[in-house]
Amino acid sequence: FQPYLDSVARIEAGGGTAALKGSLNFERLGEAFKVSFKGDSEIAGLVLKDGATKTPVIGWDRLRLSKIQLDLAPDSLKIQELRLMRPFGTFIIDEDRKLNLSELFRRDGEPAPHRQGEKKTKAGDKGFPVAVERVVIQDGTLEFGDLSLEPRFKTLIHELGGLMSGISTARDSLAEVELDGRVDEYGTVAIKGALMPFDPKRSTEMALDFHNVDMSNLTSFSATFAGYHVDSGKLSLKLRYHIHDSRLEAENQVVLDKFTLGARVERPDATSLPLKLAVALLKDSSGRIDIGLPLLGNLDDPEFSYG
Repeated sequence: FQPYLDSVARIEAGGGTAALKGSLNFERLGEAFKVSFKGDSEIAGLVLKDGATKTPVIGWDRLRLSKIQLDLAPDSLKIQELRLMRPFGTFIIDEDRKLNLSELFRRDGEPAPHRQGEKKTKAGDKGFPVAVERVVIQDGTLEFGDLSLEPRFKTLIHELGGLMSGISTARDSLAEVELDGRVDEYGTVAIKGALMPFDPKRSTEMALDFHNVDMSNLTSFSATFAGYHVDSGKLSLKLRYHIHDSRLEAENQVVLDKFTLGARVERPDATSLPLKLAVALLKDSSGRIDIGLPLLGNLDDPEFSYG
């Protein structure tokens, strides 16, 4: 399948096997043809690599598709369950502040091996209807790094698992999400909510909770933008996003426990504000900083101010 990958991205298939079992039906109805398939499929041991650096970007141990119902004329694809076991992803921002995934996909007009031209979508074409009843994720891993910071930042979300249900290309479909995992060694993350997967600006209700995240890992950000190292502290975040017709209402709670700034670092982008004094003033008697951060705005005109 490498020629198909070459046509859309600079990605190399570093491994993987595919299996398919089911029944295929083909019949002619006058001048028309009807094709249908019912069955199950699995892709195991898939590894997709950056075509230039040969480093793994996305992959999984097993991807199982259960009770597939594919019909052509009229078109539709329904899948009862998509189960993803031990998936992994690597997301890296390079020194030029470009995301590795965005650099892998070919831009419009860029030549690609084996490309014979693209099929253009007709005006009014509603696309291919797809519905997935539920997606199960087991023991996933996400690695994120920002090489544009000094020192470089890196974090790991692991033991990621949960359920997504009701994923569909239908205009009014609402998918529910419930995921949880671990951040680095001691932190946790939980994600819960519902959104329109193919039109999230129309409707999204999402809650993200981060707890007990070690702030010393955030020294890369604090040194670059605040001009200080982080000696110690634990971070907890409660983020609530409500989006309706591009209108955003966010209710955010930021809690810093035993937060201590370290040595001063000279950086061109760092603020000159007296942050150590600000931290001391914000702390309560138990050494905690608790900040409510509400936001209002429009995703089609993303500007905001906060005081």
